[in-house]
Formats: sequence, structure tokens, C-alpha cells
Amino acid sequence: MDPATAADALRLELGRRLYRLGLGRDGREIGARIGAGGAVGLRGGAVACANCHGGDGRGGGEGWVRAPDLRWFALGRPRLRDDGSRRPGYDRAALARALRAGVAADGVGLDPAMPRYDLADDELDAVFAHLRALDRGADAAAPPALLVLLPQRDAGPAERLLEGWRNCPGPAAGRRRPALEVLRYRDWPQAVAEVAARERAGRVAALFGPYLIDAEAALAAAPPPAGLPLLLPVSLRGLAPEAATVRFGLPGQLEQARALIAERPRAVRWRLYRDPDDPAAVAQARSLAAELAAQGRAVEETASLLAPETAAGAGPAAVLALSPLPPPGAAAAPTALALPAANLDWDAAQAWRQGGARLRLVHAYPPQAAAAPGRWIGPQQAWQALGCELLAHLPPLPADAAAVPAWRRLVAESPPLRLQGWFELPALAPAASEDGRVTLRDWPDAPTH
Repeated sequence: MDPATAADALRLELGRRLYRLGLGRDGREIGARIGAGGAVGLRGGAVACANCHGGDGRGGGEGWVRAPDLRWFALGRPRLRDDGSRRPGYDRAALARALRAGVAADGVGLDPAMPRYDLADDELDAVFAHLRALDRGADAAAPPALLVLLPQRDAGPAERLLEGWRNCPGPAAGRRRPALEVLRYRDWPQAVAEVAARERAGRVAALFGPYLIDAEAALAAAPPPAGLPLLLPVSLRGLAPEAATVRFGLPGQLEQARALIAERPRAVRWRLYRDPDDPAAVAQARSLAAELAAQGRAVEETASLLAPETAAGAGPAAVLALSPLPPPGAAAAPTALALPAANLDWDAAQAWRQGGARLRLVHAYPPQAAAAPGRWIGPQQAWQALGCELLAHLPPLPADAAAVPAWRRLVAESPPLRLQGWFELPALAPAASEDGRVTLRDWPDAPTH
């Protein structure tokens, strides 16, 4: 290779690392400032261009900000804005001003969410070369990444999780936190198609914390490519083992319901409440009913929590709510209700309790840490803490597609995530019973551990 060609290759590789990983010359984490007046300083993967503009440069979203297409054919030509005004095209000088000072090609200040980067001239040249290379599809050989799936609609909680993971405490000395590449999708089929294309190209090491709340049924119907790990999936309902390769998953509602049933081995009659318009709960009720019947227990699936007439000598049935808890009615109510904590509506629960019902809850994780009694931990905090711990301890990402299978095996064999004074989450769910991974308690009394 002649010297000029070698220099171009090195420049492109530096531009790719800057764009995708936030790593500059000699592997330094580049610094940047965001927010009004540059109030917040961030480094490395937290300010990688690919986080907002996508690994392919096609643009995307970050919170309420829409990130434009950065491929040079789009960035370098004039463009008409939505209001009819004309934005001039970028050249190298305009790009330098945008990246360093946050000023667009027409002299207008960019959104405060756009980082203002600390870039040397050779690093700026490398970014410029990489953006031009995106036009030619040169990024197809990009190394495998951790891909975060976020829905475009009702994405507030998902965006807050992503922001928390990007601002995790710094990793141990000598380690770099992996950068997260973001794919925002309109609907699940679109997400699966894009993930499958990236998997075929060897560009995905794993899906990291994919936001699957309300998408569990869609995922079961259209799973991602076989063998692609879902690291720490964000799911309330839980995922069917045949639908995904889950690593570091919290117990879903079906596993939680089984723990509530196992707690009452002498209960011979069960009523399973599910809203008929809640297909996931209907499917869970059907599965549990078959399991209970196989154990010789009487079971009834019902759309009402009101207590029916009890046959003489039969005793009251144990009631398990698989859909969100509704307000009580005027008729006789059950004396005890068991339910996953995510199905608890505070006002409805208070009304049931005032009517004399005892509520038994199950949580996917301990809602309080033993080291901090009185401090409640919500689902958002739990997923954020687990994600930061996972990012800090994952093996270094594979350098190329050929190294992905070995990397995935390492992840499957990883030790549990240990959150000191709280709990441990294993990489693989226990093969037999999930009961030990949940927390059972009465509401509103203090939880047990």
C-alpha cells in the first residue's frame, strides 16, 4: 500500500472511531459540552455522533430533538427548511464551526442538545472524511455494536433510560464503557427488519436494554434473529424463551404469578382475573389455568373480581389479578387479592383495602435495598442501575463479525450482576424455579427480603 493510501485508511479509521465511539487520536475520549451555555460536560461514548445520527448517518431522534442526515450528499448541499427558507450546504469550514462552536452553515446557533466538541484539526479532517465515506456505504464494515431499540411513540420513559445509561458513573481504570448505538422504530416489524439486516452484516453484538413494554406480544409473533442476545430487556410482561435469547432479564409477570401461586400450596381453588381486552393477560391466564388444572386444582378465568357464590364446604377461592387492578364494585369483594406489583393502581388498591381485602404483591426485584431502608426503588431506577452495572462489566466488544459468537458465549457465562446491598441478577434465568428471584410482600406494609 502506498503512503497516501495508508494515510487515507488511517484517517478513515480515526473518523469512524470518533463518529461511532467518541474516541479520538491515540484512543482518547473526546470531550464535549451540551446544554444552554455548555453547562454539561460529557466524554467519549456519551457524545458519539452515532448515538443521535445513527451508525449509518441517516439521522434519528434524541428526546425532542430530531437529528439530521449527516451523509455528505445530504449535509453538503443546500436544503429547503419546513418554513420555506434555504439552508446553505456545509463545507469543511462550516462543519468545523458547527462541531466546535455549535453554529450552523447559515450562522444560526444549533440546538443546545448538539454537543460542542473538543476536536484537533486532524480529528476534524477524519470526521469530514468519514461523513463523505458514508455516501459510499463504507460504514458497512463497521464493528459490531450494542444496539438500543427505542419506539418513536410514547418514548419518554425509554429516552430517560437511555439518558441514564449514557451518564453512568465512569468504569474502572483501564476500561472504557461501550458506546450505545440507537435504533428508533415506528413499529415492531420495521424494527425487526432493520435489526435482521444489521445482524446479517455482522454489525450487532447484542440488543442492549431493548424497550419492549407493550411490545411483548409483537416480539413473540415476530422475534429477532435467532441467537441474537437481548441484554437486560425492558419488559413488564416477560418474554417467552422461544421468542428471544434473553440475558440478564428480570422475571416477567407470568413468573411472578407462579411465585404467588407457589406461596399458597394448600389453595385448591383459584380465580384468575384478566381483562378480556388485555391479550397478554388472557394468554397468561390460559397458561396458568392449564398448570393449575394439571395439579388437580379448581380454576376459573374471570373478567370480574367480585366474589361469586361459594359452594357449601368449598371455601373461598384464591384470587390472582393478571390485569391492572380495577376499582372494587358494590357487591361482595374477595377477602384477599394477589397480583404483580405492576398491576397495582394505588387508588384502586386503597379502595379494596378499605373494603377489607388483603393485598399480596410480588416484585421482579427487591423494591428496597437492605442498606437503605425506607428508600423505594422504582422500575426506572432498577433498570438504570442494572444497565450501568452491566455496561461496566461486559467483555470488550468484538472487533469484527467473526468474533461475535465467542463474545456472546462470554456474556452467557458472565457472573451475576451484583448490586451491593440490594440483589444479584444472573446472566441466565434459573432452569427450574423463578421464585427465588422475586420479592413477595403485603401492601402497604414494608417489604420482606
